[in-house]
Amino acid sequence: MAEPLPSTTKKSASDDDDASLATPAAASTAASSKAQTPLQIALRVMIGFGGLALLVGFFLPWYRENGAGDAAGQMVEHSGLTLATSTDTLVGTPAPLLFLVPALGIALTAVAFMGFRWSAQVAVGIAVGLIGYSLYVLLQMFVQHTALGLWIVAASVFLVLLLGVVAWMTGREPRKKDEPAADTEPAGP
Repeated sequence: MAEPLPSTTKKSASDDDDASLATPAAASTAASSKAQTPLQIALRVMIGFGGLALLVGFFLPWYRENGAGDAAGQMVEHSGLTLATSTDTLVGTPAPLLFLVPALGIALTAVAFMGFRWSAQVAVGIAVGLIGYSLYVLLQMFVQHTALGLWIVAASVFLVLLLGVVAWMTGREPRKKDEPAADTEPAGP
């Protein structure tokens, strides 16, 4: 004879709670459904708006220069879109690579507004990547557009700073161990 199947009826509400926590999927769902604090929500919203700012800023002017040809004598503005669609390269950066700025902005906004727990890590990764590449481009522009005289001045400034700090530190008289510091003496009557 066939044995009856085990009963699937619930006996009480407390049995339901115990059973739902016993499964691994339910336990991970319960752990991940913690309510976020108002600060976490506000930070996530600000991260989302930061992503929107990347998107909007791509279409706004990035820099101005004196015009050439028909626009001679006038200031010409270039947005991220005009730079990305041009055939030129921006200091070694291929123009289509600039389309990463709005794409990363859209991704950051989506991740932040959808409430993923790792939205802060995505924000830090995007920011570090964009800042790092921007510093690389700025350094490359600086190196390409400077001459020997500016390099000598910059190196001299750093050398003077280093030597000044060393001279200052070596010229100070070390405090003796048995003497209290001048500012720790008790005030007189």
